[in-house]
This record gives sequence, C-alpha cells and structure tokens, in this order.
Amino acid sequence: MALDIQTAFATAIAHQKAGRIGKAEAVYRRILQAHPEHPDALHLLGLLRLHEGRPEEAVRLIGRAVAANEGVAPYHFNLASAHAALEDFAAAAVHYEKALALRPDHLGARNNLAIALIELGRIEEGVEHFEAVLAAEPGHAEAHNNLGNALSQLGRYHEALAGYRRALELEPDFADALNNLGKLYLDRGNNDEAARQFEKCLTLDPENADARRRLREARSRLVPLWHFPMLNDEARNDAYRRAIERAVTPEAVVLDIGAGSGLLAMIAARAGARQVVSCEMVAPIAETAREIIARNGLADRIALIAKRSTDLRLGEDMAERADVLIHEIFDDGLLGELVVPVVELARAHLAKPDAVVLPRAATVYASLVESAELAHCNRVTEACGFDVEPFNSFAESMPVGFRLKDFAHRRLSDPVEVLRFDFAGPPIRAERRRVEIPARAAGALDLVALWFRIELDEEISVDTGPDAEGTHWKQVLQIFPAATPVQTGEAVAITVAHDRQHIWIEPPNA
Repeated sequence: MALDIQTAFATAIAHQKAGRIGKAEAVYRRILQAHPEHPDALHLLGLLRLHEGRPEEAVRLIGRAVAANEGVAPYHFNLASAHAALEDFAAAAVHYEKALALRPDHLGARNNLAIALIELGRIEEGVEHFEAVLAAEPGHAEAHNNLGNALSQLGRYHEALAGYRRALELEPDFADALNNLGKLYLDRGNNDEAARQFEKCLTLDPENADARRRLREARSRLVPLWHFPMLNDEARNDAYRRAIERAVTPEAVVLDIGAGSGLLAMIAARAGARQVVSCEMVAPIAETAREIIARNGLADRIALIAKRSTDLRLGEDMAERADVLIHEIFDDGLLGELVVPVVELARAHLAKPDAVVLPRAATVYASLVESAELAHCNRVTEACGFDVEPFNSFAESMPVGFRLKDFAHRRLSDPVEVLRFDFAGPPIRAERRRVEIPARAAGALDLVALWFRIELDEEISVDTGPDAEGTHWKQVLQIFPAATPVQTGEAVAITVAHDRQHIWIEPPNA
C-alpha cells in the first residue's frame, strides 16, 4: 500500500505535539524510506534532533532539506539555530539572513541574526537588527534585553540602561535582564544598586551562578587600599617608566587609563609627550591626582579627567586620537578590573589604528600546589570534634588572592602557560580550555596557583609569580573542595576558563 504522505505528516506532527517523540521519529523515517530526500521529513527529523540536544545531526539532516529546497524560510532558520548551538556563528548568520530574505517579517530570525553577528564581533550590525525587531514589535522584551547587551559592549551605557529597564517594564520577572542590569551597575561602580538587581535575579533564578558571583563582588568592594603597595612596587614602576620612555616621542599624544596617583601620566609627560590625557573614574582619587600633578609642575602638560575611559569623547575630552595607550588596570587575577573591554573600546574609539598599546600582552601561568595550610583557608572538615563539612557550601568558588610564599606549601609541578591575552591584537573572546600539567612530584593536589607576566613591549616585562621579588600583586589560588592525590610524572588535566572579566580553574577530572 502506497504511503499517504499528507496523512503521515499529520500523524507525526500530532505525535510530536503530544510529546511522543519516538513515534513521531518512526513516521518521519518511514517517509524517508520511501522518499530519502523528502525535505519536510528531513527538516522535521532534524528539528527533533536539535530539541534533543544533538545539533551535529540536526545540521546534517536540515542541511539536506535545504539542499533539496532552498526556498523555505523555516529550513534556514532551524539550520541556523543548529549551527548556533554548535557555536558556528558564521554559518548561523548566513542561514538567518537567508530566512530573512525569504521572510522579511521573521522577527525571530532577525533577533537571532543579531545575536550571531554580535558573537562574530559585528556589534553595530547586531544593534541595527535589534532596533528593526523593536520597530516592528516594541513589546519584544527579549530584544530590549539583547539590545542592552550590545549597547553595553559598545560603551553606550545610558542607552543600554534604558534597554534593560524597558525589558523589565515589559517583564518584571525577567531574570536575565535583572542580571544584566546588575552587571551594568557593577561596571559603572554603583555597587549598592548592582547588589539589589542581583538579589532580585537570584530570587527568581536561585541557580544563577553568574549573578551569585557578581553579588559577592558587589558586596565586597571596598576602598582600593592596593594603591599604596602598588606605588611602592619599584619593579613595576621601573618597568613602566622604561617602556613609556621607549614609546613616547615629542609628537606623541598619550592616553593613560586609570590615573590613580597620576604616576604613569607624569612619566609620559616627563618623557616629552606633546599631550597627555589621563582619566580616573573615582572622583576623590582624580582630585588628589590633580594635586600631585600640580605639585610636580606638570599641570600644564597633563589633562586629568574625572571620568571612566568609556565615557571619554573625541572633540570634547580629547582633541585627537592617541598615539600611545597606557593601561595598568590589572588586579591579582589579571582581568577583574575589566581590562579587556576597556582597552578594546579605547583602541576602537580613542586611539589611532597603529597606536602603541602598553602593556601589549599578558601570559597566565599555573602550577599544581600542595598546601594543607592554604586549603584550610577555604575548606573545613571538623571543629572541636564536630563534623562541620557542610559549611564548605559557602567556600569561595573563584580564585582568591594570597602570596604563596607566606604559607607552607610544596609545588608539585613547574609553571605551565595556560592563557595568553593580546591587548594589541583582535578582540579577545571568552575561552574555556583543557590543559594538562605534568606533576614533577607526588603529593596531594590542594590547589592551583595562577599568576601572570605582563609584557610592556618586546623587551620589558613584569612577573607577578611567587618567585618574583617585591611585586605588589598576589597570586590567585583556586583551592579545591577536596585534595586529589597525584603521582610523579602524572599529567593532571584541569579546565581553565575566562569570561573576559575573570579567570578560574575547574577541579581536576571535573
């Protein structure tokens, strides 16, 4: 008996809507046995695979449907979604665009195309598509939230704030928008308001690890007392002095991000820069830096602006783009002061295309460490004969700053390079990678120590490692919930990750 295709599809779709996925798949396969390249059957079977979390198979099946009939918008949309699930955003963008060419009113395709373009670094194009979605559907809360994310990446913070607020007006329980609004406030230094948004987000989404981590950060920010050891760090100061003197010419316009005391700006002015613009977001620090600059007779050579670098505007705060971009906004964990997005935005909007970026790069190293003393700083088992191990649920999950040499420890491996950041290169993307570290000695792996080397230029660098003399930077230690035994010569596999703002290590064998 010949297969009635129309009836078969109706049956399969009914099974699918009722959640009888196996039965729906069986019907699609019967259709494909009779018609191996039937585009609708290929498409719907591929869609099942996509919903099952098997995007590779979805790409293969829906790709065959597209090859059989290129004129169906849903084919391209779902193929694009499968590519996006595989983080192949270039292919996803191609097929979202094809879906839009066939159906210009497909708002889902336009919204998702914008997301893919942003992942590809084409943020301005993504903004245009989000705005087109909102022109057609002003009540599209997700698009307002996504537009806020894109505008935030472009440094258009006031517009981003409006986007998040509008999303929350439309959907007050939109947890992702609350988290994003909190991040915006946190980045802008409004820690109290940031904490409030993260708390609201966690009320709605208690498992949101990002919101929980950022809530801790918002609550823990205090007056930055690290300025004092930093100013007394002779190795750091001398390295910057030598690198600045090598980079600055009499015609150079210098932009110094994060003035602090004004030290680096004064070095640049003393080196003969034609103009120095230095910015500092903390108003009391900016005022004191002006006093220091004047005390050293350089007030007529340095423009100290009490703004974030992301708020500086050409023609208003700077007459022309910078020839030399100086930054020292590194915390113990390298990225925590937003050095990646800040430098990228400054390069894009405030510096010349061939500007010298100083420092130009940083390399992160990791070493396996045994230290019961340090483990006790972030791990408990018993106290006074009582089992208190459940208290470990409050242990810090991110690396914490310590000076390794101040604690009894034994290094079980040589340092291994785990990450590299090129501040003068293309945009830096979030990364997660598996790294094997050979153990040179047997022992109990309690933690991984991380530190970095700043490369100011091709010859001058600053090392923040445990063997470096006089550095004000601490190492950051990822202390694991439990010790892991390792043997000499064993390759210990760890996962190192960063989100452009923080670096962390996942436990071995996790």
